[in-house]
Amino acid sequence: MTPERIYEVTEAQRAFFQSGATLDVDGRIASLRTLRGAVHDYTRRFIVAAAQDAGLSEHMVLAAEIAPVINDIDHMIKRLPALAKGRLVRRSRLHMWGWSRSVPRPAGIAVAVTAADMPVQRALMPVVSALAAGTPLLLALSPRTPAVNGIVERLVQQFFKPEQITVTTADNETTEAILGQRFDACLCSAPRETAVRFARAAAEHLVPAVIETAEHRNPAIVLEDADIRLAARRIVWAKTLAAGQTAAAPDYLVVHGAVRERLLAALRKELEAQHGAIPSASSAFGRMTDNAAYEEAAAFLTDGTPVIGGDTDPAGRFINFTVLENVQPDAPVMRSVTRSPVLPLFEVQSAEQAVELVNSRPAPLALYVFSTDVFTARKVLDATTSGTAAVNDVLVQTVYPALPFGDAAGGGMGSHRGEAGFFAFSRLRSVTRGTNFIDLPFRFSPDAGWKQKILRYIIR
Repeated sequence: MTPERIYEVTEAQRAFFQSGATLDVDGRIASLRTLRGAVHDYTRRFIVAAAQDAGLSEHMVLAAEIAPVINDIDHMIKRLPALAKGRLVRRSRLHMWGWSRSVPRPAGIAVAVTAADMPVQRALMPVVSALAAGTPLLLALSPRTPAVNGIVERLVQQFFKPEQITVTTADNETTEAILGQRFDACLCSAPRETAVRFARAAAEHLVPAVIETAEHRNPAIVLEDADIRLAARRIVWAKTLAAGQTAAAPDYLVVHGAVRERLLAALRKELEAQHGAIPSASSAFGRMTDNAAYEEAAAFLTDGTPVIGGDTDPAGRFINFTVLENVQPDAPVMRSVTRSPVLPLFEVQSAEQAVELVNSRPAPLALYVFSTDVFTARKVLDATTSGTAAVNDVLVQTVYPALPFGDAAGGGMGSHRGEAGFFAFSRLRSVTRGTNFIDLPFRFSPDAGWKQKILRYIIR
């Protein structure tokens, strides 16, 4: 999209916002219902497009792409009247009469730059948030998922006005043009270089930004008392969904030495159970998004010794679920922003050693703990830092609309999706209404000793 077109879009969206058309809550709910119907109408097209871009099966698109979006829409339809009404706050001792409320208002116009992992989710979640908040949105999609981008653009053009939602692709020219405009809210899920540029642009205009780089590796800690079969099933599922390229997928294993062999055996068994004896023939096993991602991920196989998997198919951009041992902490597989089905394994002898290893690295977007002891799991969570976390499960924390989704400090700032996305595209206005029936005289001049006595009593 040319700079001229970006300017025209932002001016039209600002005029639409300033007209007050987005303030009506019933109108926002109607837009969310329209989006819900549109997603259902376009589901078949999304299935085909996601298969082209990421090798996702129909089941995976329905379960991991469409269902979370519909769930997010339904949650916001149900919660929007209460959220838009705001929150009544307790009275202050200095203002005993009347009432005070914190009321979210549409932020203005917003921009959202999306990542390539789970492309349908990434594209539509910001749309849900923007429609719920009443904030017009310029949606810039990752150029790595052209098929899904085309479907999203057609859906938006068919069901929404350009003043509400406009879709483009975040190529170099478009990104530069967007950075030259003033927005009132910003969401950027992108590599660090791009994310920092958007954060800097937002700071120059003194507007808030939600930044997610997901560049730090996510650990999955399997402790001695873990349910090994359950852990293996869920880890294999997460690392083969979209070929392990989702931002919140586990990136390395931290395993207690007492259960190492049992876990490896269970992982092998689960890989065959979920994807058959020849995983490359499985329609449910995702593919690397493009050739560049495939080549970098294939090179990870030389960073250690494969004890599970290790085979590839360049023609199909396929890399098998692989567990690597003898990996150095600073190896490329532990530093790259490219995610894959390759999973380094580090052995520890206690929960304390696991915590020490995790804390020696930058805080991740997601952290997973497998333990049947709730107190041990809580100790690990209390001793570590991450943007999100789950105990005895993986990825599920990312699809709860009532939970914020965001990176830890150093990898990003702010949160989005669900209710957090609503607030990311809103501004909280503090509203106080006074009474006309009483006026406390100690507020006003002239000074008097009795007034000071009352004030001293209040602040005692």
